[in-house]
Amino acid sequence: MLIEICEKSFVPQSKWNNRDSFSAQKGVAMCYMLLKAGCKFQIKYKEDFKDDTTVTNEDTIWLKFWAKDFTWFDVLDMDEDEYPDGRELNDVYYLPTLKKIEAANGQDWYDY
Repeated sequence: MLIEICEKSFVPQSKWNNRDSFSAQKGVAMCYMLLKAGCKFQIKYKEDFKDDTTVTNEDTIWLKFWAKDFTWFDVLDMDEDEYPDGRELNDVYYLPTLKKIEAANGQDWYDY
C-alpha cells in the first residue's frame, strides 16, 4: 500500500505550487526507493513516539527507515535482519495520505 501511495504522490513539476514541493517530491522518491529496495521501516505513530512531533496523522504518513549505509557496514557489521540498537542510523521521510492525495485532485498535494 505504501508503494502505491508513493506512485500516486508524484506530481508533475508544472503543478508544483510551493517552495517546498521540490523537497517533498524528493522525499517521496526516497520512500519509494527504500520501500522497493526492501529496507526495514516503521510507521511513526504517536503511541510509539510520544515526544515526537513528526508522527502520522490524517494528512501525513511519517516513515522511519533503516538502510545499510556506510556506518552499518564499517561500524556495526550486523545482519540485515537486525535493527541498529541504540544508534540513530535511520532516515525519516513523509508521504501524504490517500485522503490528501485525493483532495489535491491531481494538483500539488503539498500545497493542500
